[in-house]
Amino acid sequence: MAMMTAMVSAALLLAPMPGRGQAPAPATADDRAKALRAKRIAQQFERDARVLTVFDRQGSVVATVGERAFYLDPVFSPDRTRLVVAKRDLESEIQDIWLFDLATGKNTQITSSQKRERAWLPVWSADGSQVAYAAMRGGYQGLYRKASNGEGTEELLYQHPGANLALFDWSGDGHFLSFSTTDLSGGTLYALPLAGNGERKPIEVFRSKSQMWGSSFSPDGRFLSYASDESGRNEVYVRPFDPSAPSATPAAGPWQVSDQGAQVGFYSGWRRDGKGMYYVAADRGVMVVEVSTAPTFKLGKPKLLFRLSESVPLTNASVSRDWQRVVIAVPHAPILQQITVFDLRESF
Repeated sequence: MAMMTAMVSAALLLAPMPGRGQAPAPATADDRAKALRAKRIAQQFERDARVLTVFDRQGSVVATVGERAFYLDPVFSPDRTRLVVAKRDLESEIQDIWLFDLATGKNTQITSSQKRERAWLPVWSADGSQVAYAAMRGGYQGLYRKASNGEGTEELLYQHPGANLALFDWSGDGHFLSFSTTDLSGGTLYALPLAGNGERKPIEVFRSKSQMWGSSFSPDGRFLSYASDESGRNEVYVRPFDPSAPSATPAAGPWQVSDQGAQVGFYSGWRRDGKGMYYVAADRGVMVVEVSTAPTFKLGKPKLLFRLSESVPLTNASVSRDWQRVVIAVPHAPILQQITVFDLRESF
């Protein structure tokens, strides 16, 4: 036993002992890469993370919703009680559609993307029971829909053979989705019929050598608004929509709605009763236009509703269909004084 104890003691004496203040083992290349990525994600979060903020027509904050995150494309539900929004997760490299209840703040994840997949540009069904969205799945872009409570599986509505797919609206009668595609040759507006089962084939509404985006159905479904740079600058237009003859030259129109340019990203839309439209002008002013769709299309002169802060990315804002609320994904410390509001309730 004594001999064994002596041998153990000798082994301990011969073993290398950490010196005082000795540095830890050098990090591996993998450890350094992980630390650098974490640092970059943290820096991007501080720079780009936003807060979903709801304003009324007077520019006062009504509510903030959810925690700071990377939000894109927030859209009010038809009854203005909920929001759907695309939310990006840099750590997981995914982007999903989420729903927020404005009264309770409860959030529900609608989509479940795999790594390096994403979903974007959600739109609501007229009754608020479903959400449609564009998504990348298995390397292909497509249009999908799912119940707005997040239950069930997503349904593939249309698989797009190319890229640059942008979904913008769901018609009030529930029969069509409006979307567009762009490439170097120009832009194309489509309407996707939703009736029936089996393969759905999009209807080509209008093709142009100019770029086009932001298509939106009038509440009665007879007209389609969109933005185009055909004049040399971005403007908002309206053209008739006839699903039985979508590509035919219309007897009247198109009509130019904006008169001083329009912003890319904050898409034009219609008031719920069909008597007005909105868009964002080149100077970031949210403009409203009085219109009529029956018996023919007529429009008034654009008027300023309010002006968006320079700090607000225009892909991160939208107006409710009744024009009483605006949702903006704003920076962590927004300068609210930069929002100038004009109350036009007497005019509209």
